[in-house]
Amino acid sequence: VVLGAGPLADAVAGSAAQDGARVDRVHDGLHTLPACDVLINCGARRFEPETMRAVHCRVLVGAIGGPSDDDAVWRALAARGIQSVPGSVAAGVLLRSAAATIARHGSGAGG
Repeated sequence: VVLGAGPLADAVAGSAAQDGARVDRVHDGLHTLPACDVLINCGARRFEPETMRAVHCRVLVGAIGGPSDDDAVWRALAARGIQSVPGSVAAGVLLRSAAATIARHGSGAGG
C-alpha cells in the first residue's frame, strides 16, 4: 500500500507495479489503514506511538522527509513485530526507483 497523494506517491506506486507488485493507493485522510505486506508512507500522515494500532503490515517505510523518523514510533512498531525502515534510509532507493519509472514512461506533466 502506498499512502499519500501527489507525484512522489504516483511514482513509487508506478514503479512498484512495474516491478510486478500489487499496489493499492490510500489517501492520508483515512482513519484506518488496510492490512498489507508493505506500507510506504509518501504522504503527510504522522505516525505517533499511540497511533501504531492503526498500522497492520509486515513492513512500514516511514514518511520520506521524516515526520515518522522518531525512535518511539520505531520501538512501538518493533513491539508489535512490524519491521520498519525510516524514510530517511529508504528515500534513496525509492527515489531512484521512481526516477527510473518516470524516465521509462514520462512524468505525464510535460517532462
